[in-house]
Amino acid sequence: MINMKNLYLLLIVFPLSICAQRMQAGAYIPIDIPIKQIMPNASVSSGMGLNFTYQPNNRIPLALELRGNLGNYSSKTLEQTYMFDDGSKTVTDVSYSSNYNKLLLGMRFMTGNDMSAYRLYIMPQVGIGAMRSKIRIADPMDEDDCKPLEKRITQRFSGAIYGGEIGLDIDLGRLWSSSDYSGKHRLNLGINYISSFRDFKYVNIKYMQNEVHGVANGQNDENRDITTQFVNVSSNNLHEHKIAELYVTPLAYIGIHIGYVYRF
Repeated sequence: MINMKNLYLLLIVFPLSICAQRMQAGAYIPIDIPIKQIMPNASVSSGMGLNFTYQPNNRIPLALELRGNLGNYSSKTLEQTYMFDDGSKTVTDVSYSSNYNKLLLGMRFMTGNDMSAYRLYIMPQVGIGAMRSKIRIADPMDEDDCKPLEKRITQRFSGAIYGGEIGLDIDLGRLWSSSDYSGKHRLNLGINYISSFRDFKYVNIKYMQNEVHGVANGQNDENRDITTQFVNVSSNNLHEHKIAELYVTPLAYIGIHIGYVYRF
């Protein structure tokens, strides 16, 4: 399993290891929209990101860019009822939080030069994507009867991703009619497509409601439910119940973002 925290340290190490005079750094707001034909049960993800761009030669409109963002596509608390074989039941709140994070390395092919008011670019990208969901089961209302054996469940999956982006850099100094800021402050607008080299596993509770769940019958290739065990305190009987749904599809997102870039 790939540790995304270590990968995001690259966002700090990368700019310190290169010449600052050819460096751009910025922050942006990404919105990742799933393609429903490929990911029918996925939701839109949004968050915050950082990007660093290095242009080896100012005369050549080619740059290397490292970009990473943290995004959330689901956060919800549901009241769930779990039925047991003997007819008893327990009612409790279950909280869900799901994230889609990514780290991408791209090669920018740009038009114009650093002093251009507008610069178009295209950028093939490759990197790492990670899906993570945290599920927390609260203490049941009938504390003397049934309790979950595990109150916190985390579903993680990560893998290699690839894609491409087209975008526009706008010189804010030209918009402000100020030569002092020309070329330094830029607005970045971009649209990209991201896919994966293999299927991803992820949780989404968008279509789950306040439901009554019976005893789970185990898992197979068609039933990818995430389950956990509850124990009847009085009888010590164990029962397994569904707490979330797990989907397995390739990644397929159309992303849009808007950001601010400062050129050193």
